[in-house]
Amino acid sequence: MCSFGGGTVLIVVPRKEKTFDHNRDCVTFEHLLEDFQRDIGEEDLTHLPEIIEKHDYDLDPLCGGRENFIKRSQKNMENRCLHHHVFDELSLRKALEFAGFEVIDFGFYGANWYIVGKTR
Repeated sequence: MCSFGGGTVLIVVPRKEKTFDHNRDCVTFEHLLEDFQRDIGEEDLTHLPEIIEKHDYDLDPLCGGRENFIKRSQKNMENRCLHHHVFDELSLRKALEFAGFEVIDFGFYGANWYIVGKTR
C-alpha cells in the first residue's frame, strides 16, 4: 500500500473501445503491481511490439502511418506518445484501492474513463 497523506485523486484514461487501442488486451492489476514493484518507468519499451502490432492506424491519422509511428514510439521519452497499458474498470479500481484510496465515483465521458478516489 502507498501513502499519499490526505486528499482526493482524479484519474482520466482512454477507453480502448473508443481509441486506436481497441485491439489490445486490458492490463491486469497483477501486471501493474509487478511493474510497480520492479520500478518500471516510462522509458520501458517492453510493450512496443504489441502496441505496433495492434495499433489501429486508421483511427490515428495524426501518427503518420505505421513507419512514422514506430520511429516516434522508439523515442517515447522525447514525445510521450505511447499508451503503455490499456485499462478497464477492474484494473483502475484495484490500482486506486492499492494506493490507499476509496473509489467514490467511476464512469466514462466521451472516449475516456474517469475514476475519483479519496484517501481512507
